[in-house]
Amino acid sequence: MTKRLSEKTLHRLTRLLSAPMIRVDCGRLCAPANDGLPQCCDPRITVPILYADEFAWHSRTGSQWRRYKPKKKADRKWVSELDPYYVPAVCRSPKQCDRSRRALVCRMFPFEPYVDRRGRLRGLVYHDVKTERCPLIGRSQRLFYAEYVRRSLVFWSEVFRKVPTEHELYARESRKRRRRCRRKGRKLRLITPGRCSDRPRTWRVSGGGVLLASTRR
Repeated sequence: MTKRLSEKTLHRLTRLLSAPMIRVDCGRLCAPANDGLPQCCDPRITVPILYADEFAWHSRTGSQWRRYKPKKKADRKWVSELDPYYVPAVCRSPKQCDRSRRALVCRMFPFEPYVDRRGRLRGLVYHDVKTERCPLIGRSQRLFYAEYVRRSLVFWSEVFRKVPTEHELYARESRKRRRRCRRKGRKLRLITPGRCSDRPRTWRVSGGGVLLASTRR
């Protein structure tokens, strides 16, 4: 398999996504209602997918990630159909997450890139999988750091250059998203630095956890 992401590149990509997304650890938002486990860390809900070079890098430098071993027939079929460059993996200790060892997908969720009709990266959109119940999805963009979004766009520009199949994938997903929006009469919600904030709103903290602002933008 051709190596696409060098260790130097992986260090740079990780640094780009090390900027905070919001003012609190987002795991505090959904973990209390899910047995103390953030929903995006729960393999019963979603399985992170790492780049093969990234998984090899994590395997050489630590033990936080292991390959996902599907037990159900449908899950085995899904894994078998993945491009060999993608490795479904499971975090060994999600409740005691070593945030410095998070995979790239952990740092970008719940966002993915949006590519316009001309193939240009235009911003971010919320991840669109019905089985995932991330409390950040659909919230006001003023809750997110503009710097995080800026760095994310640099991240995706570099990934698209290094891994062209990622650009093809998200160009295809963006076309599907545009069609869904037209069919349902909805406006595409594009997340850009200008719509976020350099000083995000303060999130109110209650005894039961963090309360999200209810406003949308």
